[in-house]
Amino acid sequence: MRLKLHCIKLVMFNSKDVSKIAIAAGCLSLLFATCAALQGVTGLVAKTLIFGTAFFSGSVGARAAMIAILSYMRDRNSNRQSVAIFGAGGAGIQLASALRQSHVMRPVIFFDDNLHLQGMAIGGIPVLDAKRMKASLAYHKIEMVLIALPESAKERRAVIIEQLERIGVKVRALPPFVDMLAGRGNEALFRTVGADEILGRDAVDLETPEIAKTYAGRVVMVTGAGGSIGSELCRQILNCRPAKIVLFDQSEFNLYQIDFELRDLAAQHKVQLSTYLGSVTDPVRVRHVLTQE
Repeated sequence: MRLKLHCIKLVMFNSKDVSKIAIAAGCLSLLFATCAALQGVTGLVAKTLIFGTAFFSGSVGARAAMIAILSYMRDRNSNRQSVAIFGAGGAGIQLASALRQSHVMRPVIFFDDNLHLQGMAIGGIPVLDAKRMKASLAYHKIEMVLIALPESAKERRAVIIEQLERIGVKVRALPPFVDMLAGRGNEALFRTVGADEILGRDAVDLETPEIAKTYAGRVVMVTGAGGSIGSELCRQILNCRPAKIVLFDQSEFNLYQIDFELRDLAAQHKVQLSTYLGSVTDPVRVRHVLTQE
């Protein structure tokens, strides 16, 4: 058949395919009406409408039912990781569509600041208010959020990433569209969030001699040393050869992790490490650490 209805792929079933089926229904109805008229069938208009409607409804309904069955079977029989997508715009929708065919991740919910989108369901995935993010992630047992915001929303993206870091979930950011066009493949699709994105500004190159000299031979204290930003700062500053790095964090586990990671490397660079447990909101503790070092 010229419209190639038999070639419609279920996983990509969309409005264009529905239009093809509608055209096919119209053509077949016309053929039906012609044959019926030649045979002198009565009630020709009503019967033609019934035939066309039945064909269209059956064709679309059968495909929709099969898609639902296949989706149910795939979700039930796979161990795909449930993820949330922040951003229900064009990038987020395309990302969700791609992940539906993935054997690794399964999009469960959208988060978006747009009031007109909140409460809607896009492709069966509900769009929720970002204010309900922490509770929704806990309810759905989601441990990873994919950021699908445009480059123009850098400040908002930085705020969201920081908020998600505090909640304790993994964050991955969709790269700029230019990166994907460059053909970097799967490695460019999801990238670990960098410290410069969380800060909302361009990264500072610590390899610049003037900046490296600022830290060389000095005692440097890094607060929040066990966090995503603080730990990266420690790694970068270590290459600048300071005399000592003072690691300060309110999380004992995070402090232990960064100390364990840097201990051997610091010894190779002949840089001393000191660790202190405490919060920057405690002025007495901070003053004590500063006087000790």
